Amino acid sequence: MIKLTITHDEPKADDELHISTIAGIVDNAVDHLVVNDSLDYIADRTKNFKILLSKLRINGIIEISGVDIFALSRMIMLIGATIPTINDVLYAGRQSVGSLLSTLDILKHAGITIEIKQLNDDNFTYYVKAKRCLTQ
Repeated sequence: MIKLTITHDEPKADDELHISTIAGIVDNAVDHLVVNDSLDYIADRTKNFKILLSKLRINGIIEISGVDIFALSRMIMLIGATIPTINDVLYAGRQSVGSLLSTLDILKHAGITIEIKQLNDDNFTYYVKAKRCLTQ
C-alpha cells in the first residue's frame, strides 16, 4: 500500500512529498493521499488538485483539509475577527484559499465519492475524506 502525505514544508519522512513535486508521481499509483493544507500554499490550486486526484488508484482514499474562506468570512461578519487573526489565517505564506464547497465540487466533477465532510468554524478549516471508486 502506497500512502503519501503532501506537504508545503520540507518533507520530514519517507512518505512525505513537497507539493511542488506531485507531477512526478505516477498516475493511478497511490492508495492513500493526505493533503492537509498544502493546496493553500500554491498559486494554481485547481490544476494541482486535479493532478493529485489523477495519482489515486481505484479505491484510493484522499484526505484533504485547508482554510475555508466562507468560514472565515462568517467569523468576520458575525463575531468580528481581529486583524491579527485574519492575518494569521490568510497571509501565513498562503497563495490561495479554498472552501469546503469548492473542494466538494472538484471531487464530484472528478467522479470521486465523498465519505466524510466536515467544517470547523472554530479555526476556519474544512476536512474531506473521499474515495476514487471504479464507477467514475
